[in-house]
Amino acid sequence: MRQLLLIMLIFILFVCSACSQSLRTLITVSNEQKSQAAYLAAQEKNLKILINDIERQKIKGGITRAYCIDRYGEPISQRQEDNQTVLLYRHPRDFFPSEKVYLYFGEDGLLRKWNYLRQEENPLQ
Repeated sequence: MRQLLLIMLIFILFVCSACSQSLRTLITVSNEQKSQAAYLAAQEKNLKILINDIERQKIKGGITRAYCIDRYGEPISQRQEDNQTVLLYRHPRDFFPSEKVYLYFGEDGLLRKWNYLRQEENPLQ
């Protein structure tokens, strides 16, 4: 009888440990999804701030790359082009119908120019 109780107890512990591992995995996935949603929301908010600054002519040549990243967040992409660093800001989920802002920085890290493509100007649409 004791052996049967011991076997049942071991079985119950085994099932519970398997369930707890699955539960931990689900919690981890849920937390990751929340983190991704928060990141996307921040990216969208920062894009709106950048577009607002451009439309109200608050963005000026000569500001630093570090300032732009602090104010507008990490860009979607970054590349080198003709001795310049080009940062791309766009909607993080909508690739083609999205507004895009390109910021061009010289070798000294200062903003030289920007290009704002409104949604209707996007040639791939």
